[in-house]
Amino acid sequence: VESELWPNLIWTAQRADIPLALINARMSEISLQGWQSKPTMAASVIGAFSTILAADDPTTQGLSNLIGKDIPNAGSLKLNAPPLDYDLEEHQRLSELIGNRPVWLAASTHEAEEEIFHKLHAAMPDSFMIWLPRHPERGPDIARQLGVAPRSQSGNPGEQAYVMDTLGEMGLALSLSKACVLGGSFHPSLMGHNPLEAARAGVPLITGPYHASFVDLFRDMTHANAVTVTDAQFLQTELQVGLSGALDAQARNAQSFAARRSGTLDRTVQALEALL
Repeated sequence: VESELWPNLIWTAQRADIPLALINARMSEISLQGWQSKPTMAASVIGAFSTILAADDPTTQGLSNLIGKDIPNAGSLKLNAPPLDYDLEEHQRLSELIGNRPVWLAASTHEAEEEIFHKLHAAMPDSFMIWLPRHPERGPDIARQLGVAPRSQSGNPGEQAYVMDTLGEMGLALSLSKACVLGGSFHPSLMGHNPLEAARAGVPLITGPYHASFVDLFRDMTHANAVTVTDAQFLQTELQVGLSGALDAQARNAQSFAARRSGTLDRTVQALEALL
């Protein structure tokens, strides 16, 4: 699945005449360049698969060039995930504690870009920030800098911020938010995160310019007016636009976009059934 390629496992299965499928294949440009520098290895490992289904255009083109035959772009299996669930009672409890302030979500942030979000929070004292770091272990340090207790330590929303450093609660965080700034995208070392969770939740989505892992998805969403891509310099302006309600139509476009981009699971199952 994706880029998990284990040569000994692959070759052992091949010697036993067991068909191999590589599904939801997704490789970065750096990974593809690495394979291109080892063409014999690439032919031996990647060429052992009976079926390869790529998740995006760059992987489709890269793998096709590597093994000398056309690889289909089946789309990403992430496109078939349902909207994220959340606890309705907890949503109501937190809504009452937060009050009527406009809420925005800093989602899946990384340490390399945290300074940007601290400055953004300080520049918007009339709004309320929910901060959900990509790595939960960053939660206590982020909360300390904000002067609040993190959710993992039974913390409740503070005056202007709430750090949700617990797993599996993105749906809850999105349900409380009027706009979402998707992290992992505001530092050159980062490669972006999946935008479809926010899209399915109907929350206006803003992301940074560094999203190489999902470049084709963001390209298509941009063409559909379903996402705002900006850099740190203009992030505050775009977020204020989102909190004003001016990006609500864009959020509806994103919901429609996510609904249309389905069928990947069916195509994957059909390919696997053919091998069986």
